[in-house]
Amino acid sequence: METVREWLQAWERAIRTRDFDAGRALFDEAASGFGTVTERTHNLEDLVKRQWMVVWPRTSDFSFDPTDIDIRISKCGGMAIAHARWMSRGVDAGGERPRAGRCTVALLRDAVDSPWRCIHTHFSMWPASGDVQLLTCD
Repeated sequence: METVREWLQAWERAIRTRDFDAGRALFDEAASGFGTVTERTHNLEDLVKRQWMVVWPRTSDFSFDPTDIDIRISKCGGMAIAHARWMSRGVDAGGERPRAGRCTVALLRDAVDSPWRCIHTHFSMWPASGDVQLLTCD
């Protein structure tokens, strides 16, 4: 599980420093994603172009909450799923505001001593954030 935490820390650094190349190195070329500004991306370059390049420059102080990360690793050790809360500051023409949410990350590796490569991400804003309206059922 520590190797998954290390992967999340490396990606966190890439997002914070807007280092797209370092981010790419953590992902599989066929990676897909869902996110704040895209319904679905179909490969890594699509993910970088349509999600990362739009969101990362408008984000500061991004971090995963180390106290709220759930990691599941397959019995063979070749696949992992991580669910994590994240927080950041949204940066736009109106200034900065707190922005938080949660994500799911799917990772694969060829062998237990190989590096993890992300094959899918799904980011969403925290339901109680100012950017999301809550729906209620009676």
